[in-house]
Amino acid sequence: MLAKRDGETPVAGPRDALVLVLDAMRQAGARFAAVVDGGRVLGLVSARDILAELARLAESSRGV
Repeated sequence: MLAKRDGETPVAGPRDALVLVLDAMRQAGARFAAVVDGGRVLGLVSARDILAELARLAESSRGV
């Protein structure tokens, strides 16, 4: 992952750890990160998207 300077959109790879992407977004003051693979933009991910996925993963690991 390539974290940008404050105010710039962080760039993440599709296999980057979600907590690292969320931390890069926090450090940059960004609400979104661009997901890029091989120089091609795949889309954007928001902090809300990441938190929802982390919650889903936590629930599934508990067998809920």
